[in-house]
Amino acid sequence: MAVELPEFITLDFFQKIFEEKFDKNLKVENFWGEFATKPGDNYASEMFRNTVEYELNDEKKRKAIILKVDSRYQKDNSN
Repeated sequence: MAVELPEFITLDFFQKIFEEKFDKNLKVENFWGEFATKPGDNYASEMFRNTVEYELNDEKKRKAIILKVDSRYQKDNSN
């Protein structure tokens, strides 16, 4: 189930992380996320499981990334 991620989690966000961690020549092409735990399970944070699709050396790849986000960055989804 896809969820609305905090605004700072963008393609550029993952691009910077992947360039630093893996290779400056890769290109992040897409990503999506879902809750890694039930909303509210963590006292002051939310856990997100993100799948990132990228290309490196003409090869398409996927990587799963878990992000722990301070709950202050979450939008109010109580509506």
